[in-house]
Amino acid sequence: MIVRFRAATRAVVLALFLGAWFLLYWMGRLFCWNSRSRRWWRRHYMQDGARITLHLLGARVAVRGRAPDRACIVVCNHLGYVDVIVLASVARVVFVSRADVESWPGVGPLTKSAGTIFLDRQRSRSIPRALDRMRRAVSDGSGVVFFPEGTSSDGRDLLPFRSSLFQVAIEMGVPVCCAALAYRTPAGERSPEEAVAWWQDDLDFFPHCWRLLSLSSFEARVSFTEGRIEVSESTDRRSLCTEAEGRVRRALQDLKADVPNEGVAR
Repeated sequence: MIVRFRAATRAVVLALFLGAWFLLYWMGRLFCWNSRSRRWWRRHYMQDGARITLHLLGARVAVRGRAPDRACIVVCNHLGYVDVIVLASVARVVFVSRADVESWPGVGPLTKSAGTIFLDRQRSRSIPRALDRMRRAVSDGSGVVFFPEGTSSDGRDLLPFRSSLFQVAIEMGVPVCCAALAYRTPAGERSPEEAVAWWQDDLDFFPHCWRLLSLSSFEARVSFTEGRIEVSESTDRRSLCTEAEGRVRRALQDLKADVPNEGVAR
């Protein structure tokens, strides 16, 4: 009973907050006189919104390393939609997301407002469009986050990286920053694989969101690796992808060594 009350209360509070947040965001845009001021407003407002959202979810975020603060490509392992909120709370970045997110009730308009770049890997024309939007975002000085695994997982193992989107880093001459994510839930509650990571094909968004809201709390750990992978026009895309995958894998191993095995998704 307490768990259901907690989840229902959080759902109402989050809905009210996100509605007000969305309204204030668009009101603030009315006072942005050019594209530069609009980008500044979006970056700062989105980061504050992500932090408040995590607080309302009962989440704590622990960060290791230095988050990117200039134009770059950021790659990370992928466990579910919570990843985007966590990364947005610690870095002013835009995201590359799968195309169907744009049509999700409530979530779609919010992610679109955040400047998210939508990608449908099943449509050949979608990748060039996504690459072009990534180039424009980098040119504007933004960090661009994408998840090279191409899909989310339960975090037990890192899926092979796909190399296509690494081409933007080479063309634009910007470094690649690597990060790893892990979650932990309290003992006696649903594991992070069930309640935080969203990877089950047979589980819809709203039932999973209810699981997340039912948690008393959870912890997100983000590890940004030391050093950036510098690139040039002569850099090989597949070699760059392999190097980034290796760095993320080592960062994940370090996260595993830092926390107990029970109740941890990574």
